[in-house]
Amino acid sequence: MKTRALLLPLLLLLSCGKPSDKSSDVQPVAAKWVRQTVAEGLVWHNYEGFDSLTAAMQIVNVLEVDLSRGDLHLSYAYYPDKEILSRVAKERGVIAATNASFGVPHTYIRIDGVNICEIDTQPGETNWWKHETAVGFDGNHSFGFYNYDGRPSEAVPVYHNSTWRNLYSSTPILIDDYSLPEWDLKTDSSAGKNYGGKRLLVLNRHPRTALATMEDGRLLLITVDGRWEGKAAGMTCEELRQFLIRHFHPQFAVNMDGGGSTTMFVKGFGAPDTGIVNYPCDGTGDTGQGYRFDHSHERAVPTFFLITRNVQ
Repeated sequence: MKTRALLLPLLLLLSCGKPSDKSSDVQPVAAKWVRQTVAEGLVWHNYEGFDSLTAAMQIVNVLEVDLSRGDLHLSYAYYPDKEILSRVAKERGVIAATNASFGVPHTYIRIDGVNICEIDTQPGETNWWKHETAVGFDGNHSFGFYNYDGRPSEAVPVYHNSTWRNLYSSTPILIDDYSLPEWDLKTDSSAGKNYGGKRLLVLNRHPRTALATMEDGRLLLITVDGRWEGKAAGMTCEELRQFLIRHFHPQFAVNMDGGGSTTMFVKGFGAPDTGIVNYPCDGTGDTGQGYRFDHSHERAVPTFFLITRNVQ
């Protein structure tokens, strides 16, 4: 796949993100960034409206975290019985958080040096490809990225022998040390709906959760809302990486999860009762029709990225 900036025709708006007002004279409001300082070293970026890159209505939230400060900490968390993000955030006393990766048994999960899941799917199974990429984290502020796109069998022993104290697998890698990898989609059957196959995950528009890092060490946790017709179209993987390049120019970026799982919490912002700042779409189908466009549709998931702060 040849990488290029995606300047899609305005006609695409008619099928992916059509505003509810049917008047052809009504122009959608151009998206803009609104930035809020959550704590020293932690900035929440919110982007809502018509996005010219994707030619669709989009809602994107980004947590920019300076982990080098020493008082901000990232941790990986795993709930075997699954939980919703707002309850995890309250229980753990975090100041910001997102869902993290795909679930067991097709995600490699290591937390604080303990291997929780080492992949329990086999070659040829529907979700075998879901661990082709991984993000390692040392518990301080260093990250490592693995890219075994199209070679999932090679990934598991490498993850097993890696020395990272924390590791989540996912797929695909979007930006690899500033390069833009092509994705191997030839062997996927595209089985099922939504995330049933790798081609559908990569090529279709979905809500998305992503992680990116800047060359100076800053961490970005990203959510893209989707499946809300006329409000949030979602993005393909190519659209997401071009969006990140345009607005942040990260050194590395990985698509972590998405669909109904995509959720972001920011303490003191968002819904008063939950702190959820994005518009989760669990159970809303492909268009959100018949559901309230609000912050209430959280899905219980097993893995999370949590940001905490030491208060002196």
